[in-house]
Amino acid sequence: MVFFPFVNLILRPTLALAATGSPDLPLREAIFPLLVSAVTGMSLTALADLIVQVSGNDMSNDSDLYRCNYLMSLTDLTRSEKWKRFTGKLVDRGRAVNLPRLLSFALFGLCLKGIFQFFFYSFWLPRISNGSTILSLAFDSLGYVPLVYYPFYFMLTGKIQYNRGLLDSLRAYKKDMVRLCTASIMFWLPIQVVNFTFTPDLWRNLVVLCAAFIWTIVLSILTQ
Repeated sequence: MVFFPFVNLILRPTLALAATGSPDLPLREAIFPLLVSAVTGMSLTALADLIVQVSGNDMSNDSDLYRCNYLMSLTDLTRSEKWKRFTGKLVDRGRAVNLPRLLSFALFGLCLKGIFQFFFYSFWLPRISNGSTILSLAFDSLGYVPLVYYPFYFMLTGKIQYNRGLLDSLRAYKKDMVRLCTASIMFWLPIQVVNFTFTPDLWRNLVVLCAAFIWTIVLSILTQ
């Protein structure tokens, strides 16, 4: 019973005010998309890193398995001996998952990608760019990603996985900054052009999170 007064008197107007500048945003409109974004961000980010951990480099190094993917039907592929050997390796690796690393990705997905980006892409960025796709792309690619996204990622994962200090984590980011930002622009630019042009503001981050499932696999491989 205490929860509902808390939601109505504190949480709803706080979220609404942070998002739109008005404390009168309807409860469902203020909270439901945020919850979807938070749960999706945490689960997809953790799942992407888990896939990288249990698969290792076997799929990319097995050229025969790649040829099977392209030349065989899905049914034939799953019945092949190569596929059975590959999935057997996944089961063995699944018993030795790096839990601190998985936790760091889950928290990264929840805090930054799920919650912060919900407000950034749905409310703050449209205001800053005044609805312009070009300005949105510029603020996103040249501002948010190199100055917020990557520093937060390196500081969080560095602390949880390696107990690094914040400055040491930022130095590690500085070494890879050009490579990561270049890869990010190449991957995200066409996706964000479509997203900023056609997606309603309130659901932009959900599009980002779905595409980020693939990007998180790339990021996990590049930085771990």
